[in-house]
Amino acid sequence: VPEISLFSLAGQKKSVDYKRSEYTLLVFWATWCQPCIMEIPVLVKMNEEFGNKGLKVVSILTDSPESEILNKIVSQFNINYEVLLGSEKTMKEFGNIMSIPTSFIINKEGKILEKLEGMVPEFQLREKIKSYLSK
Repeated sequence: VPEISLFSLAGQKKSVDYKRSEYTLLVFWATWCQPCIMEIPVLVKMNEEFGNKGLKVVSILTDSPESEILNKIVSQFNINYEVLLGSEKTMKEFGNIMSIPTSFIINKEGKILEKLEGMVPEFQLREKIKSYLSK
């Protein structure tokens, strides 16, 4: 996994530290992407359910919406995971991502275990995460 350092919603420069948890679910998304928006409640649930069991959810926003739009989405869905501000360059660093949402399950050594393209049904994502956390 490439080392990346991006700005958070609070304007702080942050590095994605994969060593802070057993697994990281890294999700690329955009505010104009309907499946991405539909996936947010699932990510909130995954973070609530597995956040203290070894999973860290991080999302990378790939568009540059007006802050009002982004703030509305964050508050509407009560996003409880880290949102970083990325770009097309960030997408290229991760193997030239061609569609969003695209998610990666990454272990604490920084190795990509799975790449998930498109919106993954909640039950499938839950089963994948549970299988990794039980190893």
